[in-house]
Amino acid sequence: MKKTLISMLGLLVASILFLQSNFAQDYTRWSLPQGAIARLGKGGVYDIAYSPDGAHLAVATSIGIWLYNAHTGAEIALLTGHTDRVNSIAFSPDGNMIASGSEDMTIRLWDTATRRYKTTGGRNTGKVTSVAYSPDGRTLVASIGGKLRLWDATTGQHKRTLEGYLDQAISVAFSPDGITLASGSADKTIRLWNAVTGEHKGTLEGHTGRVYSVVFSPDGKTIASCGITTIRLWDAVTKQHKQTLEGHTHAVNSVAYSPEGSTLASGSVDGTIRLWNAVTGQQIKTIQAHTHHVGSVVYSPNGNTLASGGYSDTVRLWDAVTGQHKQTLEGHTGPVNSLAYSLDGGTLASGGKNTLRLWDTVKMQHRQTLEGHSSVVTSVVYSPDGTTLASGSDVETIRLWDAVTGRHKQTLDLEENTYGVWSVVYSPDGTTLASGSLNGVILLWDTETGWYKQPLEGHSRGVNSIGYSPDGTTLASGSGSTFYGDDNTIRLWDAATGQHKQTLEGHSSMVTSVVYSPDGTTLASGSDDETIRLWNAATGKHKQTLKWFTGPVYSVAYSPNGRTLASGDNDGTIRLWDTETGWYKQRLEGHTARVNSIAYSPDGMILASGSWDGTILLWAVDPMVGAPSSRRP
Repeated sequence: MKKTLISMLGLLVASILFLQSNFAQDYTRWSLPQGAIARLGKGGVYDIAYSPDGAHLAVATSIGIWLYNAHTGAEIALLTGHTDRVNSIAFSPDGNMIASGSEDMTIRLWDTATRRYKTTGGRNTGKVTSVAYSPDGRTLVASIGGKLRLWDATTGQHKRTLEGYLDQAISVAFSPDGITLASGSADKTIRLWNAVTGEHKGTLEGHTGRVYSVVFSPDGKTIASCGITTIRLWDAVTKQHKQTLEGHTHAVNSVAYSPEGSTLASGSVDGTIRLWNAVTGQQIKTIQAHTHHVGSVVYSPNGNTLASGGYSDTVRLWDAVTGQHKQTLEGHTGPVNSLAYSLDGGTLASGGKNTLRLWDTVKMQHRQTLEGHSSVVTSVVYSPDGTTLASGSDVETIRLWDAVTGRHKQTLDLEENTYGVWSVVYSPDGTTLASGSLNGVILLWDTETGWYKQPLEGHSRGVNSIGYSPDGTTLASGSGSTFYGDDNTIRLWDAATGQHKQTLEGHSSMVTSVVYSPDGTTLASGSDDETIRLWNAATGKHKQTLKWFTGPVYSVAYSPNGRTLASGDNDGTIRLWDTETGWYKQRLEGHTARVNSIAYSPDGMILASGSWDGTILLWAVDPMVGAPSSRRP
């Protein structure tokens, strides 16, 4: 046994050293949490900003701030420290500092040379939605809940708080002369303030919904604001409404003036950027920019380039005059909902927003994107022979893909009145594909013909997770809903006949994940009730409850040798449990949002975790360790 252990540990060390030597300079290893060996994906995009000299582009994401060379598109650094997504970023006028506001209710100031940060004002009373520097760089303002707070940008000393909103303040901007402060709110208004005294100067009304962005024209005479499908232009002196620009079909998230002020750019949920004549209001051009929301648009200081960031998407650079695409900054992804390793462990498949991504786990890089689903990909799984990859979507389709080429092979359409695929899983012999749907029905599909065999009915709410026993005789399904308090059960079905065998009750909220131990003796279930329950797979008797969580458990997975149970949690952590004693062993921290999916590599030496923060973290784990840690989570 000792020789085997030493051999396996040696292989683990060699594997890690091989990985390190292959991507020593790769950004996939920047600012990694302790215990992680790589990060796949850069997180969702929430804001973008050019440095004053135009040399750098900063991107606010769900995991931190990425800095790029604005000319080449090369990654320069990843600034981490926020514990939740970064909503807004701003360079100081001299370019020496970057201010960032986050969902974690903090503001951080980053030295652009050293990349180190300091906090401003400690933890605030709400999420920070927008930050901006005054033109002279002496004042920093942030929108926090229903207030604006101003600080001395050098000392961090709090200057004043501006109040009066009926709802959340979303966007804030200084006039070019630094005298006026404009802020847009969820209460449909724009408020103007004297930036020096804090005096309220006026309120602009007319939007029919939230005001997502406000900006002054370079000459300070006009204020542009955007909201539900429209852009409004206001006289900054008289405060009178001048013009409404219409054309977008969905909410407009961002507006930006070109440096000389002749053009106004707008980005919308409809996926387009529209360019407008800033004087006449005439639409000049429409750019089909992103497949999903355009969350942010910004001009380079010289006005030649327009950058756009898509929520949970990429950052793209456009010729500001012609609208031609110049470059895409790759790697940014939306929420990762599901993970699956190929049989040889060389490929990791992830399901997210409309697409599947295949990652090379040796080179630690994106290999291929599989497109075809029209909505969120909720579940991915490889067939037992490794030749096919199945993916389920929250609309009425399951797609089958060639696992080698990525070619689409077949689409399985759900029967009438059955919708939303929450989970897909192959039987151990590969002859059947089971799918769990939003309305509580489980369908069994013949993998040779693509026809469904029979529906399994009994759950009153969505089937969130399904799993076959290792011998293929039993199918387990976990159900429940966040919004409705009933069901919350696990049902066991005879896999051959489809007959309901038993209902396991005990969870007080929806069951999010079910999985059998490798030896088939235990069934583990994770739940929204902040527990994991272990059940005797033969009798259905409850064996043990694992607690110590701070929120819902979204995913559970056994290590291949069955010694460890891993759980992905709402607070962004992964917890490892000893399966013999039920004792907590270790906590892996690094994600900034909930962990939706976890998967062990076939050899049990790598644990992959996919998160709502748009990244996948790979962790080196020792498959032979069985002794629990004395630490509490």
